[in-house]
Amino acid sequence: MVKWKRRIPKNALTDAEVKMTGYLSEKKYPESFRLIRYYDEEDDREFTFLTNTTHISALNIANLYKKRWLVEYSSNG
Repeated sequence: MVKWKRRIPKNALTDAEVKMTGYLSEKKYPESFRLIRYYDEEDDREFTFLTNTTHISALNIANLYKKRWLVEYSSNG
């Protein structure tokens, strides 16, 4: 179930609050999530993020995840 959508920057395809509506899902995790779909022009890829952070913009969340993955991949290589 989608409750709200926000104004989003060009590369953010979706920024919505979602809630689990199945009986067991809602019982185990009644809080809402934030669903962000983001298109990265550099890599020509679409990413989907599920977070409970609501106070950071969709673009900042996408950039934080991208930086995190760069660090993880470079340290594993």
